[in-house]
Amino acid sequence: MPASPTKSLEYQKRANDVFMQLYPHKDVVIDHGDGSYLYDMEGNKYLDCAVGIAVCALGHNHPSFNKAITEQLDKGFTMVAGSFATEPKVKAAEILINNSHLDKIFFTNSGAEAVEGSLKLARAWAHENKGAACKEFIVFANAFHGRTYGA
Repeated sequence: MPASPTKSLEYQKRANDVFMQLYPHKDVVIDHGDGSYLYDMEGNKYLDCAVGIAVCALGHNHPSFNKAITEQLDKGFTMVAGSFATEPKVKAAEILINNSHLDKIFFTNSGAEAVEGSLKLARAWAHENKGAACKEFIVFANAFHGRTYGA
């Protein structure tokens, strides 16, 4: 049963009290997602044009993704340090390598970490191939690359 507008308004107020205003807050409280859609507490349906801020390429509540997550949770761990291999991690790396021009894979926890890692790799390559004086990066101005200093 959908929530009353009063409950949604209560959560909006609570959100404004506890969250930093990095983005303008919408007057909607999301309850769940399915496929390309999000649903608010009142049951209204919205097309998710932001794809969960770019992390939901498969959509929300995708059966294959949910199955993989559940299988991993049933094994009793969700992540191990980068120095350990796991079957899903090796398989995912092999798929990426076999479908790209990549030779090796480095998994990160976030897009910001991926950007930071890319900057470090680019600096190392430039230092080795162009010399220590090569220190410039080309970036997109006013684009979102993550919430770290380098990103």
